[in-house]
Amino acid sequence: MRRALLPLALAASCAFLPGGAQCGQSAASAQPGFTIAGTVVERGTNRPLNRVLVTINPAEHRETQFSCITASDGRFAFTNLPVGKYSLAAAKRGEMLEGYNQDENYATAIAVGPGLDSQNIVFALDVPGSLSGTVLDEEGDPVPQAQVWLFRKRVFLGRAQFIMRQTQQTDSSGSFYIGHLAPGTYYAAVQGRPWYAQNSFQPQTEDQPPAELAGGPPVSELDVAYPVTYYGDSVDPASASPITISEGGSATVQITIHAVPALHVELAGADPQTHHGVGTQLSTLGPGGFPILVNGPMLTIGNRQILTGIAPGRYIVNVESFERGHPEVIGTKTIELTGDSNLDVRDLPKATLTGRVSFDGNERPSGEVSIEFIPLARGFNRRDFNFSIASDGSLEAIDSNIVPGRYQLQIVNAPGFFLKSINVK
Repeated sequence: MRRALLPLALAASCAFLPGGAQCGQSAASAQPGFTIAGTVVERGTNRPLNRVLVTINPAEHRETQFSCITASDGRFAFTNLPVGKYSLAAAKRGEMLEGYNQDENYATAIAVGPGLDSQNIVFALDVPGSLSGTVLDEEGDPVPQAQVWLFRKRVFLGRAQFIMRQTQQTDSSGSFYIGHLAPGTYYAAVQGRPWYAQNSFQPQTEDQPPAELAGGPPVSELDVAYPVTYYGDSVDPASASPITISEGGSATVQITIHAVPALHVELAGADPQTHHGVGTQLSTLGPGGFPILVNGPMLTIGNRQILTGIAPGRYIVNVESFERGHPEVIGTKTIELTGDSNLDVRDLPKATLTGRVSFDGNERPSGEVSIEFIPLARGFNRRDFNFSIASDGSLEAIDSNIVPGRYQLQIVNAPGFFLKSINVK
């Protein structure tokens, strides 16, 4: 059983709505306000950038946003703003928003008020880079329709952290291209399936377990699989080679993947005739513990279900129910596959969460507060999980259906409060 203890601290803040904000022009207002203005330029060349989206958000009311597009000289202006601090961000078309003087998760806020200069801002935007590459097999032939995962390594609160930046599929020539990349260190992973693979097998008897095939001759020399492979031709994410993307630069890589004899896992208790709406998901842990979904063909023989086309390695098995209209994890287990095996999916352990939320001072939200867990690894039927906080601030979710993984936490129904600190054990 997995347990997570989550002590949280929340602090109160005052919130207000600006009376008005205009881009590039003044707005009628009963009281004169203040202005945030400046020029967006290209970092390194200081060339003014035309038609760049610029946004501001009041620091104490972040859900309120104002935006405008820069003029031909790169200029922007927001007028009639109340005193306060504002987050400032900008993005060229097709790019992600970048905070002013942003460094990883931190950016410089703009203070507005009497005696403060907020009208001569020079916003230098990064020039995005790109990555292109080719995926080949052990014979040097291209691997089409392989899935390429790109992870970025960053430092957050003094710790190394990996985030999944983008996925891309190789074309018929085994090539891929990923653009709009910020400068930094990246890691690439590839998952594919040999085009010639024949992973189905026919047991000599209907009740013959796949484990009896272990140690014997392979069912077929075409019963093979590709393990998840990283740039540097390693199957271990800890041994993957880094890829450096410079500002405005490009990098080219080649990743070679090798076919290995495939394994078979029979899922006891997964009879499709008696367990309607139940599915099994297999994933391996990539850089920083990011789950990479492994797609192995599912073979059904009578009332038996067998996962095929799996390379040896360490995996996380999630059993999911779809009976309520959305995927719900009903059990999870980490397994080490070295040969054909059996797995009983009926009694897999579930995750357990316990914790406590504390508030600074004597103020408390008036409504029912909850903590929302937002998966950093989106996709693969992953969804948000919401857990209510008791009146004494405690949180307890025994045998919950939350999927093991890395999550971002968000406070729900606590207007005027923000997350101050969090400790996880």
